[in-house]
Amino acid sequence: MEQESAAPSPIAGLREVLGHKALVPLSRQARPWVAACFLGAGLVAMSYQVLWTRAYVIVLGSSTYSFTMILACFLLATSVGSWVSAALVHRIDRPLAWLALTQFLFATSALLAFHYLEELPEMLFHRFREEFRTPQDIWMYQFGLVGLLVFVPVALQGAAFPLVVRALKANDDAVGKEVGHVYTFNTVGAIVGSFVSGFVLLPTFGLRGALTWVVAVNLAVATVFLALSIQQGPRRRHHLVAGIVGVVCVSFLVAGPSMDRVKLTRGMFRTYWARELFDPAKLAKDKPELVFYADGPMATISVEKRGRLVTLKSNGKPEASDGADMATQILVALAPFLVRSLNHPVGGERVAMIGFGSGVTAGAALQWPLKSMDVVEIEREMVGASAFFNHVNHRPLEDPRTRLVESDGRNFLEFVPQTYDIIVSEPSNPWIAGVASLFTVEHFQRARRKLAPGGVFSQWVQLYEMNPDNVRRIVATFTSAFPYVQAFSSMPKGTDLILIGSNDPIVFGHDAFQTAWSHPTIRAELKRAGLSGDSDFLGLMFMNQAELLDFAKGGELNTDDNGLLEFEAPKDLIRYDVGQAFFQEHYFSRDDYGDPTAYLEDWPRWPPSRIGQLAIAMWRAGKPTLGQKLLEDAGIAPMLDAPTPPYTEIQRAQLAAHAASLDLDEAVLQIWPNPGSEMHNVAVDAVVGEKQLQAMMWLEKDGEPPRGGFSGEKGLLYAYVLTKRNYYRHALEQINGLEAKDDPVANSALFDLLSGFVNAKRRRYDTSLEHYVRASERLMEPHEPSQ
Repeated sequence: MEQESAAPSPIAGLREVLGHKALVPLSRQARPWVAACFLGAGLVAMSYQVLWTRAYVIVLGSSTYSFTMILACFLLATSVGSWVSAALVHRIDRPLAWLALTQFLFATSALLAFHYLEELPEMLFHRFREEFRTPQDIWMYQFGLVGLLVFVPVALQGAAFPLVVRALKANDDAVGKEVGHVYTFNTVGAIVGSFVSGFVLLPTFGLRGALTWVVAVNLAVATVFLALSIQQGPRRRHHLVAGIVGVVCVSFLVAGPSMDRVKLTRGMFRTYWARELFDPAKLAKDKPELVFYADGPMATISVEKRGRLVTLKSNGKPEASDGADMATQILVALAPFLVRSLNHPVGGERVAMIGFGSGVTAGAALQWPLKSMDVVEIEREMVGASAFFNHVNHRPLEDPRTRLVESDGRNFLEFVPQTYDIIVSEPSNPWIAGVASLFTVEHFQRARRKLAPGGVFSQWVQLYEMNPDNVRRIVATFTSAFPYVQAFSSMPKGTDLILIGSNDPIVFGHDAFQTAWSHPTIRAELKRAGLSGDSDFLGLMFMNQAELLDFAKGGELNTDDNGLLEFEAPKDLIRYDVGQAFFQEHYFSRDDYGDPTAYLEDWPRWPPSRIGQLAIAMWRAGKPTLGQKLLEDAGIAPMLDAPTPPYTEIQRAQLAAHAASLDLDEAVLQIWPNPGSEMHNVAVDAVVGEKQLQAMMWLEKDGEPPRGGFSGEKGLLYAYVLTKRNYYRHALEQINGLEAKDDPVANSALFDLLSGFVNAKRRRYDTSLEHYVRASERLMEPHEPSQ
């Protein structure tokens, strides 16, 4: 039986069609130069890959999928380039000339790729604004963005190996040995290129400077190949083409514009930004001032200013600011100190802190009379960037109690011999490659072992851009490592959580935090985080231990072996709306979670003043239902008669509860400042006839409101209609305008009721409380319509 002949390969078919050409021999003296140049080619190829990877993770985000896409694109392009080159190489009689040409083209296309890299964030922004079904849709688009710029240059580099083999083939007897030698040289070059580009060129010269050096080496390699080809004999056409391409590349390198660092670090890899914060017009007008930029060995660090707001970014991802992030940065530091002070004297603590960032967290910790603090930061450029936050960070590195350690947080805790009273962990978001290792069982257990007796561990966790299942994994992992836990928000209804873990029970007495609050520096720092009194911290409890354990049920543990967060959290960055809807429905739209009563020592036998302060703290945290529950648990009777100023905290809570219980529509009908006026008639029609839209159109018939809003009853009616239409931000602007102008209607009970309602909707609970108290006070006075 005859054997079937094997089908010819595609490459063999191409060779048959294209035919062969006689190879121009390579001199023995030239062979070492070919090997040396191929070493340089390997160095250049891996250097480009390192630099492209750093640039692309700024554009695409630093998730494990971004690194995977970049590597996959490189491998595919290299394979395609090698395949095409192998198919055509037998038509080439002067491979060194072609090697010179491909290297010149490689350098030129690499420069062009880096030049157009800054345009990719905006392309990604527009893709996020379109519909997509799964994260895979976005990843395919991102893969296309990678290939758009790097496929051609990498394919050109992939073509080099078949050309080198062809050049060395004159001596068929030794070709295998010589190919092995040059392959070894190429591998050594790749290893050297990886190290030098990442740890020498990038941190020393930055992304653009490192690229310049690599292109220079690339051009040198191409020039040597061209010189070796010329030695083989004249072939002017080949040499002229290669020379022209080389001149073009050098010209572009010398005269080419630098990268727009603001565009590059926009951070448009977040769906939330593309859909909630920016639109095309706003993006076009967004031109922040870049006051700091450095390409460190681990990340690219930048600092932007928009007006007075200063923002710190790592690989394009905001890590800190001197605006809305302040409360989180401060409380993640001070929360564990407050918890430890429940059972230990204030002062003398030894502290370890993972992550330096803007320095605000470290500076906040130093407002406590601690003994020493080791701050572990993996990226040295963070230190330079933190100088732009000296106006809010207390200059922590100038404090002799601070020791800055450049290291990885996990390794530091693994090998440091001492234990700590406080450990604060404030890494970046867990969707970033490598960061998820700071949210594993092994890391939390290691941190627990490093706690001294009575020690407390603090961990920052985000709720935004996180699927509830991944938050559940983090909570389940944390609660599996620490026997006693609590969770606090950094601000009322905030999306930044602070998980507290301890080896000792966490129970709060009626005098909890009073000692700490008596220290001027601690009190000032807590006030800077939004706390008005020593009881306000309890109001920020997001979940008590029982609620945390209940929430964690069914959650898979994140371990070093399974890497669940490493691969799942990046998906949440794309489908941010899933977690947003869940936490809005189950928590932020409710006010009955985070009940501390089961963890209050001797509750409810507390002094009345402390009961009242705790009830008010719940109001300030946006949890009035819990505030009322506390009063009921303590046996506080409902308020029947109008109290006499000055009010106790209990009376203030009762007055606020009374006003908040009133129906806003009924209040418009019953307590309008000037009953029977034209504006009141329109308001009645809007309430009874539910014609809010018509009322808004009537109010705006003469044009939109001036700066500061309408005045008088018109302004009050406009604020009410905006509220009914759920335009709470605009309603608050109108309310604040009336108050700023000291308008007579701002002295009415209805104004205070409306203000209390709208401020609560805008999560300004402290202001809401004050207006509700004032509304009840006005309602209990004899009502006299304003003229």
